[in-house]
Amino acid sequence: MEGSALEACRLRVRRLLSGKVLKVEADDIDFYAFSFYYDRAAELGLIEEQTGGSVRVSDYSEAAERVCGGWAASSGSSPFLCLDLLYISTLLQELGFPPHKTLKLARTIHQVETSWALGATFHYIESLNTH
Repeated sequence: MEGSALEACRLRVRRLLSGKVLKVEADDIDFYAFSFYYDRAAELGLIEEQTGGSVRVSDYSEAAERVCGGWAASSGSSPFLCLDLLYISTLLQELGFPPHKTLKLARTIHQVETSWALGATFHYIESLNTH
């Protein structure tokens, strides 16, 4: 994807997310990410697939630049990898995560499999506390 096409795609993602997410105070809190974030980072070799690891928010942005700019991901990569990386990096920015913020990526926590459902459960529990 050429530079102008890349920027057009990034702009569409920003418009999609604009005003729909709340910014967080993220500087001094540990954040874990899993599922989609984990899978994309593992697919690009940013983390070890079996053990996980840590990435900076900027790692997703840099990966989007490489993938969308024509850098070939490993064979068998998702055909939507460019869009996925643009979405992840833009969402994290819209949430207020600074580029240097480190995210811990895990497939399991204390031998319990993580997934999007765990995040949905956390959100649900938090909503109970606000009512």
